[in-house]
Amino acid sequence: MARDVRIASLLLALSAAVGDAGCGTLGSPPAPAENLPSSGAGPFRPLAGDELPSFAAPPFVLDDAMALYREPSVVAAADEDSSLAVVLFAVARVGAHDVIVRTSAPDARSFYGGAADNQTGSHPRHTPAVVLTADRAWEGADLAGPSAVRVGGQLWLYYAGAGGIGLAVSEDGLAFTKTGDAPVLAPDPRAAWETTPPHAPSVAVMPDGSWRMLYGAGSSIGEAASADGTTWTRVDGDPEAPGLNPVLSPGSTFDAGQVDDPLLLPRVTPAGRLQVRVLYTGHDTPPGAAARASAVGFAARYGSSGPLSRQDAPVYGGSAHEAAPALFEPALGSILYAQQDETSLDPANPYPALAAAFAPASGTLPAPGAFATSP
Repeated sequence: MARDVRIASLLLALSAAVGDAGCGTLGSPPAPAENLPSSGAGPFRPLAGDELPSFAAPPFVLDDAMALYREPSVVAAADEDSSLAVVLFAVARVGAHDVIVRTSAPDARSFYGGAADNQTGSHPRHTPAVVLTADRAWEGADLAGPSAVRVGGQLWLYYAGAGGIGLAVSEDGLAFTKTGDAPVLAPDPRAAWETTPPHAPSVAVMPDGSWRMLYGAGSSIGEAASADGTTWTRVDGDPEAPGLNPVLSPGSTFDAGQVDDPLLLPRVTPAGRLQVRVLYTGHDTPPGAAARASAVGFAARYGSSGPLSRQDAPVYGGSAHEAAPALFEPALGSILYAQQDETSLDPANPYPALAAAFAPASGTLPAPGAFATSP
C-alpha cells in the first residue's frame, strides 16, 4: 500500500541525517541509492513546544503519572497520505495491573486522555479506552507489548502475556476478541537463547503477502513466519549454524547488554529487492543490572531471512531510557513514538510516558489541532 511504501522515507531521512558524518552500508546493495546508513547520531529530533498542544511537556504526547504509558503501537486512522489522524495502543497501569489501552489523535499529537488533554478544564476527565486485560490462564496477571496490524476491514492486535504472545481481533478497533485460549507463539525449548518467554511482538504483512513477526526473548530478538497471521513457525536467524538462533543479539555500543522491542518495517526497494528494516531498543547492560541506559537503534538486512546488521549509533535518545519505538509515516515525514522518562513533575522521581520525535530533523510539523473527542 502507498503508506507502507512510504515508510521507505525513513531510509532517506537516515541518509540525510548522517550525510555530513559519513555513510556506510549494511549488506551488499546493488546500487548506492539503496545503501543503508551505518554511522551518525540518528535522524529523529524530539518535538518542540510549538509542535505540541497546550499544556504538553515537550516532547511528550501521552503521559499520566498514574497510568505510566509504555510500549506504543500506532496505525493510521485514515487512508489519505495527507492525514495525520492516528490510533495508538499502549500499555497502561490500571489499578494493580498492566492492561492495553487505545487512544487517538487527529494530528498525531493531541491524544485523548493524556495529561495535557485533562488540563484543559473544559470536560470531565478523559481516559483512554481499555481494550485488553489479562483473563486467560497463560497470560498471567499483566499484558504488554501491543502490535496493531490492519487486515482488510479488521484490526489485529498482537500482545504479550506471561506465557508468550497472543492475538485479538476487532471489527471496530475498540471491542477485541481473543483467538483461543493459548498463545500464538509460546516458548520453544529448541531455541536455547530464549531464556524468557517471547514478548514485545512486531508483526507485518510482507510485500509477497506472507506474515513475519519479530519478538524479544532473553537478551536478543527472534523471528517467526506465518501464512495467515495465526499459526507461527520460528525462523532461524543464522541458517549456517545448527539450532534456532536470534536475528539480532547484543552489540558492542549502546546495545551491548540487550536488544528488545523490535519494530518491523519491510519494504521493496526501487530495484525490486526486499529490504527488512528494524527499529529496536538497545540496553547498555544485561537484564537485571542495577543501572541501565537505553536508546532506539536501527538494523536491517536484504532478503527474507538471515541475521540483521546494525547501525552502531542510536537513532533516537540515550539519556532518558528511550525504548519501545513505534513509527507513523504521513506524507510530510516520519513521526517516532517511544517511551521515555518524564521528569518535569519531579526530576528525582521520573515515570515512563510516551514522547514523539520527527524526521527529517530539519523539518517541522504544522501547529497542533484540537484534542480528539474520543479514544
